[in-house]
Amino acid sequence: MDSNPLIIIPAFNAAQTLQQVLEQLPTSRCIVIDDGSIDGTAEIATGSGFLVLRHPINLGLSSAIHTGVSYAHEKGFSHVLLMDADGQHPPELYSEFFALMSINEFVLGDRFSCLAEVPKQKIASNLFASLMVQHVTGVFVRDTSCGYRGYQLSDMCMLDDCGGYSFIYSQLLQYLAAGKFPARIKVPAIYDVTKPLATKVEEVEALYNSLSRVAMDDKLVRQIGQFINSRKDIQIALRNCQFVGRYIEAWNSYLFETDVSTAEAYYGN
Repeated sequence: MDSNPLIIIPAFNAAQTLQQVLEQLPTSRCIVIDDGSIDGTAEIATGSGFLVLRHPINLGLSSAIHTGVSYAHEKGFSHVLLMDADGQHPPELYSEFFALMSINEFVLGDRFSCLAEVPKQKIASNLFASLMVQHVTGVFVRDTSCGYRGYQLSDMCMLDDCGGYSFIYSQLLQYLAAGKFPARIKVPAIYDVTKPLATKVEEVEALYNSLSRVAMDDKLVRQIGQFINSRKDIQIALRNCQFVGRYIEAWNSYLFETDVSTAEAYYGN
């Protein structure tokens, strides 16, 4: 298929990291969506020659993606590649994504090819999400939440009702429901280990909200919603894995645990 891709970088208060990301990207194929930053994020991008679309207030990741995708539609791009502004997505891999996007509708980054690089808490939280998606769709996706993803512009990427992080999961579920499975590119797992390796409540809520749209009456999905709404620890068995998500009030986050040796069986290359 003909390919005319655009890189979209949602950015919120990313002044400390954005410059290093942009240095490795082509200005003609990249825009920055400044989602209400107050730290000079937009000025750094424009000073480096990149187009910036600005939200006057912080609207969240899904809204930033929607703004970028709408621009790509308007300007006639065929594909978009989403990339984080914080340096966790190596920008030099964009050309590999472009190549694979030219022959696939949907390309998803995979951070779990080398588990030795991944903190055990992140292995647990990712596998929890992957197995919940598999529970609802019957399809196991290795890295359900990776924001480093590229896709062909179509109705499937215009999910107007998604807020917060929900786009990340809702888009994947929509592709799977249509029988379209993501091609994958191995990307390194880069985590800021100076911060708690927990999963924000809003991210777990996004997973639940997306799953409930397609499996509203599912018992396990409803159970997850009850845990989240009451801010109780999540305790659940999925296939042969036992998961505990300990709610940490001070962080408004969940810290996930599971048996890593059991988890490793799901990530064979």
